[in-house]
Amino acid sequence: MKFSLDSAFYKRWLRNSLYIFSIFSIVNYISESIHDGSYFFIVIFGICFIVGFVFSLFNLNLQERKDERT
Repeated sequence: MKFSLDSAFYKRWLRNSLYIFSIFSIVNYISESIHDGSYFFIVIFGICFIVGFVFSLFNLNLQERKDERT
């Protein structure tokens, strides 16, 4: 598996991370407005990038397996 800055993997990683980050941000905003609590914004941001990375890697592995079958 070759990684380059223009690869589809990085584009998927950033896109998935952005989607997950948006969901966590909305949930964080709603929970702060309801419970008046403080959450770690940076931790949530990091978790989104890690989860986005895992989703992208899993999707890439599925695509490679699909290509091997054909």
